[in-house]
This record gives sequence, structure tokens and C-alpha cells, in this order.
Amino acid sequence: MISAPDLRLALVMTILALTAGCGHDAGSASSAGGSGGQGGGGGATTTTGAGGSGTSATTSTTTSATGSGGMGGAAPTCDSGLTQDTAECQICQDASCCITATAAAENPGTWTTSGATICREANCFAECGVAQPECGGIQPSPASCTEALYAACCAEVEACAKSDECTAVIYLCIDDQGCAPGSACFDACVADLPGGLAVFEALDVCFSTVTCT
Repeated sequence: MISAPDLRLALVMTILALTAGCGHDAGSASSAGGSGGQGGGGGATTTTGAGGSGTSATTSTTTSATGSGGMGGAAPTCDSGLTQDTAECQICQDASCCITATAAAENPGTWTTSGATICREANCFAECGVAQPECGGIQPSPASCTEALYAACCAEVEACAKSDECTAVIYLCIDDQGCAPGSACFDACVADLPGGLAVFEALDVCFSTVTCT
């Protein structure tokens, strides 16, 4: 029996290959955290890595457009640098996933690419010509917990996948930079992701109620 009482205490990672439906960042992985369980559960391993300030997760290039008719300028538009195959997919990605897409473009890797893919496909599946991912597409480790997690927490998982900042918390701060929740590294990384941290913590609370085999 495997339970997940605290996502933030022990994030268990798994690399599950995904196919990116559009663009040039097809190699990806999806992950969600979970503890080893109450009373000695799961045997999955945790990823480790050098910590960092996390500032690269929030770096993006923006250009502003001037509105017509004296009504003021339009909202800044992200130019992530992560090229997609169609204009529709590119525009949607850069509008919805600027943090994760920029990180994947500037520092290509398994986890940065995964974060961009999860965010893009959750928000832009129609524009990018891919199937709508179930519950946003983030999967837990072990994968056998997916059905139970989705049954109990689909809204929370999907909300995180659709949140560029929440996706950055998982894939950039925890997975890519190896910042364990509660560490100084983690706190520094999520300092610029307050909205994402709130969504992540909501997922954590729901995940703590899930028990699976």
C-alpha cells in the first residue's frame, strides 16, 4: 500500500516519455511528487541536483505593443525563443507558458523541456494539434497511482499543469535545480512564483488524501 501524505517532504520523480505534438522539444518527462508512504511505502528514487537561485526560471524576453486610438499600450508579449511549428501554437505557448518555455529555450534539458511541454499541451492542445491531456497530463510516481490521483485530484492536477508558475515550481525548481521543498534553494526559486506555489500547495493538500497500490 502506497500513500502520499506530503508532496513537499519527498518529491518522488519518474521520467515518463511524452510525445510533444508540436514544436522541436519532443523529448520530455512528466512528474508529480509523492512521499514513500505512511508506514514505509514506495521504492521510487528521488532526483537530486545542484541547487540554485531559480532566477533563470523567470527570465523572459518581452516586447510591448502600442494600442491604437489613444487607449494605451497592449499587455507585453512574451518571446520565449522556443520555436513551434505553427503560428497558432507559438502564440498560445508564449502567452500561456512564458516561464517554462523560456527556460526550455535557454537551458534545454529533460526537466525544462518537460515543463514547457506539460504547460503547452495543457493550455494549447487545440492550437498545437495534440489530444487534450487527461487532468493536465502531470503523472505521479509510481505511475500506478495515476488513476487514484486523477480520481481524487483531477482539478488540482490540471490547475497546476495549466499554471506556468506551478509547472515551473515542479519542473524547474524541484526537478531541474534539485531544490527540495523547505530548503533555502527552494524558497529562493519560488520567491518569484507566488501564484504557482499556491497552486502547488493545493495539489499537495489533495494528494495527501490519496492512497493507492
